[in-house]
Amino acid sequence: MTRGTDKLDRMIAGTHERSRCGESMNLPLVNAYRAGHVRCSHVIEGRFANSSGAVFGGYLSALLDDVTAHAAMTLLPDDKVCSTAELSVSYFRPCFPEDGAVTLEAEVVNQSRRMYHIEATVRRHDGKLIAKARAVYAISEAGAAAP
Repeated sequence: MTRGTDKLDRMIAGTHERSRCGESMNLPLVNAYRAGHVRCSHVIEGRFANSSGAVFGGYLSALLDDVTAHAAMTLLPDDKVCSTAELSVSYFRPCFPEDGAVTLEAEVVNQSRRMYHIEATVRRHDGKLIAKARAVYAISEAGAAAP
């Protein structure tokens, strides 16, 4: 067990204390994980819809950034920290709050000593792809500034 997996275990158990950012943005809580992979079911609140009623793309991007960080946490040793170095999101169809819960999944596709490459998706309840992300996380020593 690491600090990262302990945090994920607390999310699943419902005992995790959210950060101020996580609370204000209603970021998703992990439902299941294994090494290099996480899955979340998440209901998007109407306050994140734009003037046309669709969920703001920047919010979807934030969800994908968050879920990729959780995937990184499944592998990150306690003496290391990670930070988003790059995030690229492709959008395929609109998402509406009234669509119900979406599923977010992230998978570490490659890891090296200094970087994790992670892919993530957000899907509607019917399995249709809403957006896909590719993220690169920079790995550094705990207490050191990220590269």
